Amino acid sequence: MSCDVDDHDRMQQFRSIYHSVFGPFAQWYGSVHLYVRPVICCLGVLANLAIVVVLLRKNMRGNVFNVMLTAIALWDMGLMGSYFLWGLVGTCKPLFFSYWWNVYTMCYANFSVVAHSASLWSTVFMAALRVLVLRNSQQRAAGSYDNVRSALMAIGAAFALAILGSIPNFLRNQIIDYGMTRMPTDCFPVNSTVPRMHVYSLTSYAIRSSTTG
Repeated sequence: MSCDVDDHDRMQQFRSIYHSVFGPFAQWYGSVHLYVRPVICCLGVLANLAIVVVLLRKNMRGNVFNVMLTAIALWDMGLMGSYFLWGLVGTCKPLFFSYWWNVYTMCYANFSVVAHSASLWSTVFMAALRVLVLRNSQQRAAGSYDNVRSALMAIGAAFALAILGSIPNFLRNQIIDYGMTRMPTDCFPVNSTVPRMHVYSLTSYAIRSSTTG
């Protein structure tokens, strides 16, 4: 029991230090990020879409590395597109506390981890395929990895590893029904009446444990 208390006090101390050091910068960048985020997401989606269109041309789609790059572009495009949609609803809007928006938030939280992880694993496998293709070409080996089948197998392996590594993240997120409660006071002027509404919120297991322990 004393260990739990010590850990809680130490965590509170770390949070206090963190907010005192990074709080002002986080507050400033939060206001900037509100306008930077949609621009970056839109440009990212359009740029990745252009990559997919170019690499899917008839004379390019058969190359093993172009197939891998297409998969990476699709992962990144989905990641930026889903983040753009998630950012459309601010924390002060009633929709943010609705059940179905929290369902989307949980899906986005899980998908973003899978997409980012699959993109990174695809990059790793593409580097490994490049080594194998160059080695076979130098040794004139009978077997060849320079084909679409090898690319699809590598993409499938990257996706499987991403899913496997994301299982803890899937299990820790849960939508909590807080019932009728007041909205955050930060959303309203000082000394104003804060309305009550039915609030749902996405909460991780770690946060629930620290608040209930």
